Amino acid sequence: MPVDGTRTENANYAGDEWLAALLRAAGLEQGPEELRALIAGVLAAAPSVEPDDWMRLVHPDLGTKSGGSSDDALAGQLRALKAAMAARPAGPALDAAGRLAAL
Repeated sequence: MPVDGTRTENANYAGDEWLAALLRAAGLEQGPEELRALIAGVLAAAPSVEPDDWMRLVHPDLGTKSGGSSDDALAGQLRALKAAMAARPAGPALDAAGRLAAL
């Protein structure tokens, strides 16, 4: 398991359209943009003892061991999105450095 506690199974994020379809199938109103904002906050916080605890903010049954196959698919995509966001360098700092270099 990586240092930030992100599980790596199903590590390929399938994209916003697939995530939106999984969210709709689970009866959730949030979209990928709302989840990106939530995950940004999760990544900024101290890691939890249980790395999937944050998923309960999306739905109470996510991240638990008793989820069904559709819950497992959604949880896998949320983990993959979190891992992709964690691996990405911070955008604003890069933009500031680029602007400074352009002077």
